[in-house]
Amino acid sequence: ISSIIQKFKAKKYLLLSMITLIFMSVGAFIGVFEEVIPLVPIMIILSKKLGWDTKIGLGMSILAAGFGFSAAITNPFTIGVAQQLAQLPLFSGFLYRIIIFIIVYALLDLFLIYSAKKIDTKPSFDDFGFEYEKPNKKSLIWTSVCFGLMFLSIALSPFVPFLQDYNLILIALYFLLAGLGAGFFSALDNKEVLRTFLSGSLSMAPGIILIMLATGVKHLITISGVMDTILYNVVNGMENQSNFFVILGAFFFTLAANFFIGSGSAKAFIIIPILNPLLDLANISRQLGVLAFQLGDGFSNMFYPTNAVLLVALGLGSFSYSKWFKWTVLLQLAIIVLSVLFLFIGLKVGY
Repeated sequence: ISSIIQKFKAKKYLLLSMITLIFMSVGAFIGVFEEVIPLVPIMIILSKKLGWDTKIGLGMSILAAGFGFSAAITNPFTIGVAQQLAQLPLFSGFLYRIIIFIIVYALLDLFLIYSAKKIDTKPSFDDFGFEYEKPNKKSLIWTSVCFGLMFLSIALSPFVPFLQDYNLILIALYFLLAGLGAGFFSALDNKEVLRTFLSGSLSMAPGIILIMLATGVKHLITISGVMDTILYNVVNGMENQSNFFVILGAFFFTLAANFFIGSGSAKAFIIIPILNPLLDLANISRQLGVLAFQLGDGFSNMFYPTNAVLLVALGLGSFSYSKWFKWTVLLQLAIIVLSVLFLFIGLKVGY
């Protein structure tokens, strides 16, 4: 981290833009989202060393990945699945999605730079507040193996269905094993290792409670049949309406469904087969329907309190959801306006 800061100390806003682009790109091209959680603490540390705060670290990591996931170009978990269900060539229509990605990136980058400049404390780049110590060899080997396995599972997740379902759990397991193992292999006393682990676990307790509550809400909505009722009424309401109303209905329904169903692939299997005949009757291309689904699916992952990945990331940064809400609400509203504009243009040009 200190090496990066020294290299970009006179161009730290360029560094912010570069990191944001990298995180957005991995989300847009390969569908990486929850897999960036291991990097969130590192980005928070980097942000603080650059004179900013926790929210900028969260913004250029998890927020950027989430926005890239939705402003996607070849995301296999949303676009790939949705296009297959819509019987479209895989990753077709990517040129318009590239334009959307560029516009969303520009908006997010300006938002982060504006926020960073408001809190810039102009730190001293000569004093990073820590001293480098040569790591214990056994601890280093153990940690490297754990992180190697973690990144291997991330790399294989697009091709292995099992990993897609349990990747977040596996990442947590690798972190747990890496942290505890590094402590036990080091010169630290075992009691000190366990005491430090428990102290860190307690700091995450509020986030764990929120995740459990959010999961409970989603489960109740699903088993009670409320989701089915909403879906039925939406479909009836979209019949015999104008083309623009139908495509907006597809977008806003996906946006609402994302509150209850976090998985993009799962939503695709529920929504796309229902949208297909409606789009055909309204003489709207299925490609535009996939775009409406894509835009409605991802951005709100970084806003809804029912999204476990967001809550975990906020917990890692000890950043409350209320602060996150206040910071990102206008950005989310701007994204909704942009999404409607993208769909309107797509409808007019016959996308």
